[in-house]
Amino acid sequence: MKLQEFPHTSPVPVDLYGFLAVLLNLIGLVFMAAFFTKGVSAQKNILVELVFAALASVFLGSGSLFVFLWAEIYV
Repeated sequence: MKLQEFPHTSPVPVDLYGFLAVLLNLIGLVFMAAFFTKGVSAQKNILVELVFAALASVFLGSGSLFVFLWAEIYV
């Protein structure tokens, strides 16, 4: 039985890799700054800190993926 070959295309246009890399990393850095600012404030709330940390992690991770794709390092 022969397998059919389908063309492989990216769900995100290649032209948007740079824009998405910068945008997602910038959003991640904003959440990271908010996390650090909230961490040194007098009123501490663990739930808010966890939300900021999770959002920063997701955005910085996604932004790093698009940086790799933009540099043609396919992971």
